[in-house]
Amino acid sequence: MVLAQGRSRSWPHPPRERWPRDQLAGLGWKVKFDGHHQFEEIDAQNDTPLGILKRPRLVSQVCEAVAKVVGDHARKGELPLTLGGDHSLAMGTISGVLSAYPEACVVWVDAHADINTPSTSTSGNIHGMPLSFLLGIAGEVPRVESGPQPFEWIKPILRPDRLVYIGLRDVDNGEKQILREHGIRAYSMHEVDRYGIGRVVELALAYVNPDGNRPIHLSFDVDALDPSVAPSTGTPVRGGLTFREGHYICEAIAETGLLVGLDIMEVNPSLGAGDADSRIPHLHIMFIGNLIRTLPILGIAATAVDASPVPTFGQGSPSLRGVLCALPIVRTLCRKDTGEVDVLTPVGMARGLQTTSTSSRFVVQYASASRWGLPTKANAWNIPGNDINKMPPMCPQPNVPASTYSEDCLYMAIYTPVPSPSVLSNVPILVWVHGGSFEVGSASDPGLDGAALAKGTNSIVVVVQYRLGAFGLVPPTSMSGNSNLAVRDVITSLQFARQVLPSFGGDINKITLAGQSSGAQMIRALLGTPSASGLFSYAALHSDTMDYGFYKPQIITDLQTQLYTNTSGPLAACNDSACQMGISLPDIISAQEEMRNKVQNMYPVTLSGSPIRPVHDGQLLQYTMTGNSFPPAANMKPVLVMTVKDEAGNSIGTNLPAGFPASYFAIPVTTFLGTGRTSTIETSGNYDPDAYGAQAGYTNDSDNTRNAITQLFTDGYWRCPSWTFSRSWASKGGVVYTGEFQNGATYYANQNNAYCKQSGMVCHQDDIYILFGTTPSPTSAQTALTQEIQSRYSSFIRSGVPNPSSGSYAAWAQSGSTDVAALKLGGTGTRPAEACDPTFWGSQVPYDYQVYGL
Repeated sequence: MVLAQGRSRSWPHPPRERWPRDQLAGLGWKVKFDGHHQFEEIDAQNDTPLGILKRPRLVSQVCEAVAKVVGDHARKGELPLTLGGDHSLAMGTISGVLSAYPEACVVWVDAHADINTPSTSTSGNIHGMPLSFLLGIAGEVPRVESGPQPFEWIKPILRPDRLVYIGLRDVDNGEKQILREHGIRAYSMHEVDRYGIGRVVELALAYVNPDGNRPIHLSFDVDALDPSVAPSTGTPVRGGLTFREGHYICEAIAETGLLVGLDIMEVNPSLGAGDADSRIPHLHIMFIGNLIRTLPILGIAATAVDASPVPTFGQGSPSLRGVLCALPIVRTLCRKDTGEVDVLTPVGMARGLQTTSTSSRFVVQYASASRWGLPTKANAWNIPGNDINKMPPMCPQPNVPASTYSEDCLYMAIYTPVPSPSVLSNVPILVWVHGGSFEVGSASDPGLDGAALAKGTNSIVVVVQYRLGAFGLVPPTSMSGNSNLAVRDVITSLQFARQVLPSFGGDINKITLAGQSSGAQMIRALLGTPSASGLFSYAALHSDTMDYGFYKPQIITDLQTQLYTNTSGPLAACNDSACQMGISLPDIISAQEEMRNKVQNMYPVTLSGSPIRPVHDGQLLQYTMTGNSFPPAANMKPVLVMTVKDEAGNSIGTNLPAGFPASYFAIPVTTFLGTGRTSTIETSGNYDPDAYGAQAGYTNDSDNTRNAITQLFTDGYWRCPSWTFSRSWASKGGVVYTGEFQNGATYYANQNNAYCKQSGMVCHQDDIYILFGTTPSPTSAQTALTQEIQSRYSSFIRSGVPNPSSGSYAAWAQSGSTDVAALKLGGTGTRPAEACDPTFWGSQVPYDYQVYGL
């Protein structure tokens, strides 16, 4: 060990060089005292400021000399220990150590971040800037007219992912921004108080040294300790580490066997008072002692007298690491899965997986619920099968193997915009609610990997699961008080997200809910639920079938009667709830499918793509979001309302053959809309098949009837009721932007649909890959549209306005109470109203929610 001590008249006597050397030698170390370094005196009058920088020449000269001395010893395999004054000296010590160990990481224990730059500092004190110089982000230093240029010798030698803080509690605003921009991990006193020093140190070492084989430089500023423990420092800050907590940090790092450099800084005994002064040398010796006292445990005590006990990083590392892994503090770190990323949260350690170079995924159970019971928010971090590689089981649903689903399915997948999330990031949160007619779907649906979306929007993307079908929306009559369970699940997911995502750097004041199809309908339900209003700030609705409306309670009662009484199988044979609770999941799903097919012939209101949907119960869901039933203006959030140009294409392509004759036009229309509405539509001429041939820009002239019916159902179920919603939202004081996708990417559900795969078609769900940036082999037009949509989202989730400041995108105007101004996404200009003029749809041809009084 080499001991270097800065000169100070305040260091205690007798002789300054004896007390550390004797104490360390008593621990079995061979100590070389490198002496009190003295440097050429620089007249303060000559050391004038450079810009804001104070004493730049002296600080630069001293740090450069320290770097050389420390580097020389480190390259000999000796452990340099530096006792210094202000923390600017770390520019020298860390430069020296990293010159010998380029892969080393730095644990910085301090009340302050010391990462200001000359442009962010308000004081000009260089001891608040050493890390910006070491990271190469300090920027230009004003040049002197003659002589050596201060700090020109410093090279960017430290990487942001090799630095971790412990004990922060006094960080300047400019420093916070730097930490966020560079993704630097920091554990403040808040985390120390909440989780304990043991957990924080474990996390810090796991982050900065994930494989357990990097050399470690510890830079310990004594103002990290509370002033009641260490008053003799120039910049004390109350609320710091206890003596024992500081002690433990040293012990934990000693137990790794990886220490290659140590600073103890910011000590000035002259600033103490009374008996406090005499404690300072003993404080340092305890720290130093505990950094080395555990090394004999590692089996290298025999070499401690004859050579410096610094581990060799090379051929000897595996055996050393094997010994290290036997230590309790390190054992958990050694067992981390490949690619594992950990984040400390209020409900425990979040274990995630780095899935790309720019993102990590965390899967967690956000709630639990008994069958048809209310959800209970999780109070611990639980992952599927305790395996970070697994996605969650789906909620019970038809058409998939029973092995793929579970009633224990209330999970969310969290995607971060950086591999290692930082509590200081302060990025928006985007929560995605999947579609699937409230009967199918999961966080594992194709295209819903949120990594690219998180990166493209610099946000945390969350994909939530919720109970489906009978489990989520049609409980037995004995549990009718538990209505809208699926809606309650999503509310609980938001409550959980608000609790844990600040630990990932999420801004809970900027949560956007987004979803597609029934996922968008779920969000519309939450917009009409006062108890959910405070949980999110913005909403984005993709392809919501707003024609449907929410059910009345009587309709749910009718569905319950059919499901639990009039289906074949064991469920209908039950006479009590205990029996119902014991029915297998496949038997309940079978009964649900039977009920679904029956009710569409019995109750016309259910004849739709979502015969199971939320209910306007007047308790949870209090507004129908139709007519005049909207929340007060104070609760109306900025909303994006988007559809795709051929929403009905999948259904038409699946159910009507190519070349479907014009003479049959009325048959499918009457089936869904009845004779009255069909007659009005035919008379209007708005959907004359002859207008939808090749001469009007459609690909296949022989398919003009299918083209016309596709536009009719696209308008009737999606586009026109969405425009009506936008007009209503705007008229009642809300902010809304309306758009239509003119381009898309064929979704997996449309891959076998030849009609949807025709050039120019954009069918239901074809916007999903575009938004998430998951289009397989995208064209240049698809890539450009993804960049535009993600840029607009990035702006919207921060401000409620989908017009980014960068890029040459067309301005997206707000919709008004009459002019919807629907922007063509992937096209040019705005979409003409055509039949979505309010005098036609919603007036001459009423929507379903008007026909059935929903």
